[in-house]
Amino acid sequence: IGTLLLAGLFFGGVGLVVRHQVEGILSDALFEVLKSDAAPFETAIQQEPGDSVDHPGEGQLLAVIDPTGTTQTSTLPAAVTAQLASIDLADPGPQEITTGGSTYLVAVETVESGTGAWTIISARNQDSSELVLADLTTGLVIGLSALTFVFGVVSWLLTGAALRPVTHLRRSADAIVASGSDELLPVGTAKDEMTDLAITLNQLIADLRASAARERQMVSEASHELRTPLAVLQAQHELLRAGERET
Repeated sequence: IGTLLLAGLFFGGVGLVVRHQVEGILSDALFEVLKSDAAPFETAIQQEPGDSVDHPGEGQLLAVIDPTGTTQTSTLPAAVTAQLASIDLADPGPQEITTGGSTYLVAVETVESGTGAWTIISARNQDSSELVLADLTTGLVIGLSALTFVFGVVSWLLTGAALRPVTHLRRSADAIVASGSDELLPVGTAKDEMTDLAITLNQLIADLRASAARERQMVSEASHELRTPLAVLQAQHELLRAGERET
């Protein structure tokens, strides 16, 4: 159970790191797409600031604002346009706008020209990225859960295999106790911890048996030494009972 919990924590952490990394990669890639969408307009403004701004291509969500604050062209959705005030025009990094259940990644480019500072706002819907992340999350949960389960089964089998010699040693000890024999625990041929344990236990058993033998010998000798004086006392007691007090 402990190894299974550790494996679950480890694989869970790995899944979170992978998801975070993929999310960052998708965000960076989308931000690069936004900058590439704005690049042609930036070049046109720098080279020909007095010309009219071209209309963005199909699929491009982009707005070009001149130095007077007038929007020269825009293909931004109305929901995004309504929240342009919440965008930090001085922030060159990616920004997010959530509206109508959709999230848009927004990039702001400021272009200096002879007529002043132009602002190019490009946006992309992140629904496709969220779908990719959702599929990735589902795959990670399923895959890592299966991997954790397999790890748990393998750990259980390996733990059982590692403890099998201990079980065999315990059963041998139970058999020796039940039969009362003078045998010792079996010592395996492998030079491992179980062999060392069996040797140590056999030494302990031998010491205990020797101690018990010494105790039995001492009791036997004490009994032998006490037998003669007890016999004399018993004879004297019989003579007293017979009335031969003088003898």
